[in-house]
Amino acid sequence: MSILVAAAGLLAVPEIVPDTESYPSKSLRSAESAAALIEFVIDPDGDQISCTTLAAFGSEGLANDICKLQRKAQFEQAFSAAGRPTYGVVRAFIKYAIPFFEHRKAGQSENIMSLVAPGITHEVIGSVLIRGDRLPSPNALKNLEKTRIVALPDVTFDVKSLPGSDDDFIDERVTVEIDDRSQVTACTPLSRTDSDQVVSDYAKAACENVIGMHMPDALTIDQRPVEHVRHLEVRFAIARDK
Repeated sequence: MSILVAAAGLLAVPEIVPDTESYPSKSLRSAESAAALIEFVIDPDGDQISCTTLAAFGSEGLANDICKLQRKAQFEQAFSAAGRPTYGVVRAFIKYAIPFFEHRKAGQSENIMSLVAPGITHEVIGSVLIRGDRLPSPNALKNLEKTRIVALPDVTFDVKSLPGSDDDFIDERVTVEIDDRSQVTACTPLSRTDSDQVVSDYAKAACENVIGMHMPDALTIDQRPVEHVRHLEVRFAIARDK
């Protein structure tokens, strides 16, 4: 098992460069804000095959258009544990928001700005001219300081306790290789932030526990399962009595 984890050092999920150049003009005029957790499938050349919306927030119309708005997003190639280009699955949390705009939909914007999916959040900021009587109120600015975490765990492990944490759960992201039988064959733990190179014991434990696991949703291309790499969101949660 330790060899499989060590060998996974070559694993690379496609890095995304989202299209953040333009805010939809119709949504800008209507002061609409939205966000979506989306999942891309990328071919071995780094080209986008598909985009799926996993969760949506804010303006329904704008949120449902975010996949379409990210058609020009760019991706690096995915690499297997053996160093070969392969298929990749990558998630991103894309927010379209107009900050500091006092409008009948201002609360919507504040709510969107407060949403964060750690490690995968990208923002497209809309700009509008603000009249003096529409400057943000102190309460609006205070609301923007609040952060709400968006999470969609792929795997949850029930535990009796979480040493070193006062929370009820801990989420870790790991990079895995999944073969054409939907089995996790390699895993590498990730540091919690780009600036933090320390890998937590929970991330290491996540890899140790997912190696060999069968994933129920196989990636199929042309109706056949294919090997691919992706991030897995792993949650350790204190088990509650039912």
